[in-house]
Amino acid sequence: MTVPRNEDRCRGSDSADLSAFDRHLDDFRRYQSTPWGRLRYEQVATNLTRHLRQGPLDVLDVGGGNGLDAVRLAALGHHVTIVDASHDSLAEAEELARRLGYADAIDTRRADVTELTTVVEAGTFDVVLCHNLIQYVPRRDAVFAMLVAALRPGGVLSVLAPNPDCDPLSAAVRRGDLDDAMRLLATSKRDTVTYGVEIETVSAAVLIAEMVAAGLEQPIRYGVRTVCDLIADDSRKHDEDFFAGLLELENQLADRHPYVEVARFTHLVATKPAPLPAATGRSRVRIDADAHEQALRYTSAEPARTAAQIHAAVTARTMGRLVVIRGNSGSGKSTVAGLLQRKFGRAQCMVVGQDVVRRHMLGEGDVPGGLNIELLGEIASLGLARGLIVVVEGILSQRRYGRMLERLRDQARLSRFYAFDLDFEETVRRHATRDKAGSFGREQMSEWYHGWDALGFVDETRIGATRTAEDIVATIYTEITTAVDDTGRAGC
Repeated sequence: MTVPRNEDRCRGSDSADLSAFDRHLDDFRRYQSTPWGRLRYEQVATNLTRHLRQGPLDVLDVGGGNGLDAVRLAALGHHVTIVDASHDSLAEAEELARRLGYADAIDTRRADVTELTTVVEAGTFDVVLCHNLIQYVPRRDAVFAMLVAALRPGGVLSVLAPNPDCDPLSAAVRRGDLDDAMRLLATSKRDTVTYGVEIETVSAAVLIAEMVAAGLEQPIRYGVRTVCDLIADDSRKHDEDFFAGLLELENQLADRHPYVEVARFTHLVATKPAPLPAATGRSRVRIDADAHEQALRYTSAEPARTAAQIHAAVTARTMGRLVVIRGNSGSGKSTVAGLLQRKFGRAQCMVVGQDVVRRHMLGEGDVPGGLNIELLGEIASLGLARGLIVVVEGILSQRRYGRMLERLRDQARLSRFYAFDLDFEETVRRHATRDKAGSFGREQMSEWYHGWDALGFVDETRIGATRTAEDIVATIYTEITTAVDDTGRAGC
């Protein structure tokens, strides 16, 4: 579906017809070529690439317009199907693909988003894009249902929408218009600059809830254009050196809180979970009517007793401290975890290794919904309940392990997250110095390697190539033993 598309200072419209977009297609092209337009496409591509497995993948770009998102994915070797209601936009997308040499990698289908099921089959795509579209549709729940249905299990949905929390800040900081900032705080309605139409914006929290309700895992949130729209001097953004620095800064801020909260766009990426195996049993409990009736006739003392039991259970389950160390194969995470256990003492510190559980205990591949994910969480949870310092280490990709790690964070009374941020050549060099260097080589490591993989729900301490294992251990030990937890107690 092509409707008036949100651009850099877009304030939006909840019901705009197709002709409004077609009338302003030239304006939209000009926006795409501006520095802020380029930032939008560059950042979204960077964020999304973190979640894509080895290709080629089948991608559906709903409301993909003239194909700027699509050609980036085609350049990575993926096949993209663009669905859009605008004949002119699709023609332009086809011409762009032909000119760049991706004609065989991109095809187009003309349809409104409400007609999506008539032009694509369910469960046939690895990635679905819904960029700058969801704020225009009257029934988001119905659209999300169709988008999720188009995904294969384990597939990824990418949603981009304007962030209404950016507007008051931009009005005050960029334009110095305090009255307009106050007005924008009091309303969710926004006007688009290019199209002159009004939309009802939607918050990131609402979008996240709707995506989960549609059957997706908890989305990872990114911010797109955190600082660009606060810089009043647009002329500086046209300088290529300044633009390069701005893009680097924006990418660094994209997954860091609190910056994502006030970025121009909210970018949400979520995975469609794999179904349970067919043999998975379901427990059934027969409820005795008399017992049920008796349970309802509790005295006034029962709620207090129940509250006390819940409090005791929660207190017992939040005594431990959590350390999560993530990184690519060969980065040194297992070495650091072992040194930490020796420093804290084996009686106080438990190490839960992803490879130990997945490969040695279960002999399982790293697959969506694997048993090792649940078992890792259960082992670590038991350690936290016993008041131990629990060190969880592994590659632990956000896509498959993020929700489990978030649950552990919520259980621990103190948690710290660390991640090795090394390039591929550095991980190969480190692996060559290990005792088990012969167990796998460069080719396998290249298949496993991924770039920076933000968890999204927590700020991780990045560990660079210059830090030694001993230095890292000393830092973590100090932070865990001196930090004050949520209850106000010191770490030790």
